[in-house]
Amino acid sequence: LSFVQGFTLMAQGQVAKHILDGAREEDDAFMGKLMSAPQYTGDARKELWLAEIARHAIQTGVGKCAEMAAISFMFLRDQGRFPLDFVYWGNVVGGMGGHTFAILGRPRHSNIEDPTTWGRDCAIVDPHKEQLVFPAYMVDHYFGSQKFELYLRLDGPTENTKAISE
Repeated sequence: LSFVQGFTLMAQGQVAKHILDGAREEDDAFMGKLMSAPQYTGDARKELWLAEIARHAIQTGVGKCAEMAAISFMFLRDQGRFPLDFVYWGNVVGGMGGHTFAILGRPRHSNIEDPTTWGRDCAIVDPHKEQLVFPAYMVDHYFGSQKFELYLRLDGPTENTKAISE
């Protein structure tokens, strides 16, 4: 790369980081409002928060793995594709040193911590990696050995699905 190209890429990266930081602050504020809203608890709160993350990422045009996974998760949910998991490893969803992605078709009885139990019909949806979708048997290839955590599972449409989509 030339000096000008390198400087342009660096400047674009700094602008994107600033936008993403602002969007994440708004997402956190939205979660704060959800936490104080008694009608939204547990999974409903998580689903609404993921919808907000996806909305901000689409609106701003920036995002890391958590934002891309949220967009994928909401898209699949809106298409009626279930069961659907929002999964991460590391400290928190979207936290540094970790990773976030979606899983489509993981059987309920499977162990989230053991990808060998996820089944042959399961697909990892991860736009942050080179491949957007890959089978569960490729998890070690792309992620190595990790301690996967389930953030949210949807086995079918929820009341929030209709409310968010409208």
